[in-house]
Amino acid sequence: HGSELTALVMPMQIEIFNDSKTWEIHTADTTTQMADDDLTFIDELSSAYNSKPEVVNTPALSGILNVNLSSPGPDINGYIDVTPDLSTTGANLEWLRFDWSGTSSTFDENPTAKATFGIYKGSSFQIYIQQAFPK
Repeated sequence: HGSELTALVMPMQIEIFNDSKTWEIHTADTTTQMADDDLTFIDELSSAYNSKPEVVNTPALSGILNVNLSSPGPDINGYIDVTPDLSTTGANLEWLRFDWSGTSSTFDENPTAKATFGIYKGSSFQIYIQQAFPK
């Protein structure tokens, strides 16, 4: 999450399951392509959001793609859900799909991430906070 006054970079990376049975960034990946049009988003901001998410690195840069979300503007609060279309009709990266909901034995779901703008009203001494998710 971040301020509604600044752009937000949402992490998006290619990961592999290593020999230690943990997930790690696939740093050797410099070929995976993701186009802006392969990203869909649901806009739940308090006002119309007039921008589309943009892929920062295409092809991947040492496994990192990342998504840039432009600032929605002053006093526009809420969230945006971003989903890459990994199917054959989208980026054609079906091997990156998974059972993200944990409800089936098929690996046919695209991942989704949530970015929030301007809804955290914590300490006035904090200017910017970003949550890191464990691997």
